[in-house]
Amino acid sequence: APAGSGGDFFVVPAEEPAELGPVTPLDLARGLRENGLADLAVEYLTDLAAKNPPPDVAGALPLELARARLAQADDETDEGKRDALLGRARSEFNAFLKANPNHPRRAEAQISLARLQSLQARGMLTRAKGEDDKDVRKKEMARSRAVFQEAAQLFGAAAAEYAKLADDNSLSAGRKRAVV
Repeated sequence: APAGSGGDFFVVPAEEPAELGPVTPLDLARGLRENGLADLAVEYLTDLAAKNPPPDVAGALPLELARARLAQADDETDEGKRDALLGRARSEFNAFLKANPNHPRRAEAQISLARLQSLQARGMLTRAKGEDDKDVRKKEMARSRAVFQEAAQLFGAAAAEYAKLADDNSLSAGRKRAVV
């Protein structure tokens, strides 16, 4: 310990770095999104899509674009812009799910779609609560409830998909951890 510090120093050995696979363009986009830069992730992914990426990257682009747009919508304060982003993300999630019935990231898309649905329901409920007319408020709250119920069904479908992946013996333990 340095003189006069009054404290003890402990040397903690550094852990061996985890074995990392190659970084992909999708990893970069995911990192941008997860660090609050969803708009930059969307821009990057849009540029990437225009450059004819390899099939493994191209196949997951709609999912990554949808997740980035969902993150943008989550941060958007303007209701109109948020609704537009949510609509576009919904289309991209649905396109991914339709085009990839057996993709290992299907459950991830389903849970994100359920999250999107619950965000839309929350917005509907907020607007309904602000409604002055009691009858209109009641009607709009009932509409938001139906959308929340749809979100619950989507969460259930995603949970079933995750359970299917967890039980899939053809996937390695490492791959299961990555997707489940």
